[in-house]
This record gives sequence, C-alpha cells and structure tokens, in this order.
Amino acid sequence: MEKVYIIKSGLGGVGGTDGEGLHPEVWTRRDCCESRLRGFTLRAFQDGVSGAVYTYTDTAASAKPVYEVVPTHTIDGPVRTVNITKRQSSPILTLCEVLVLGETVCPAGKFGLNCDRQCNCADTQELCFVSTGGCTSGCAPGFTGEDCHTGKCCLLVNALSSIKS
Repeated sequence: MEKVYIIKSGLGGVGGTDGEGLHPEVWTRRDCCESRLRGFTLRAFQDGVSGAVYTYTDTAASAKPVYEVVPTHTIDGPVRTVNITKRQSSPILTLCEVLVLGETVCPAGKFGLNCDRQCNCADTQELCFVSTGGCTSGCAPGFTGEDCHTGKCCLLVNALSSIKS
C-alpha cells in the first residue's frame, strides 16, 4: 500500500524558470526511526499541469539524517504542491521536517521577486543572488556592501552625518 503525505499545498509559487529555483530538504528523526524514510519518493506538482513536474526517489543504501533534493532538469513555472510517498515493507513513514525553498531565476544583471531590480556586480554577466542582489564576483566600481547597492558616495555622506551627530 502506498502512503501519501502532502507536505504543503499552495506554496505560493516555489520554484522558478530554472531547476535551480527549487530546493527541497527532507529531515528525518535522528533519535530513532531514520530507516523509516529510506526509499521515499518526492513529487512536485504545478497548477494546471497533469502529473508531477519533478520526481525524486531515494536510492541510498542507508538512511540519511537530511536528504537534500536538487532537481536535475529545468522546472518551468511555480511548484504548488509537494508530496512524499513510500513503498517499503514498513507501513510507517516518519518525517521530522520538510523544507521547500525556491526563487525566481532572473536573467543576468537583474534580481528581485519580479526581476525588476538592477544588479551591481563586478562581472556584468554574473547572475547575482536573486533575493539580495549580492555578487560572488564582488561589487562593480562605485558600489559596496553585501548587496552591492551602497554607493561609495552614500558611505561618505553617512560617515559625515555620524561625525556631526
């Protein structure tokens, strides 16, 4: 018999235009029961699409405390529902936590929920972090900070303001 566990319905658009946008993590109990999760299948579904848009089946020889599931292909559009099923001899599936994260994947030079903000990366072809605008290549000349959005002119003004205070 197959057990189905709906993890979250109505995720509000988890995922993006690229498989990099969807990152499920499945945590099992560490105090007993790790083996109960072994062999599980995780499926991701979208509204208006027949069948799963992504399927992952655990094939590890031994149980893990955390399963990080990284999609192997592009997922077009937001994921709305994730479910976990188990077909093993054990009738019990034990989960500690399921975490599903996703972001919109923006074109190079853009970031934000709707890709409407400009990145300020040293490498203009780099994909900056979609949530913050930060860059692995560092900030473009004239910008600083973790998000590369603080202009050097603004740092000087802020420094002068704090001296006057």
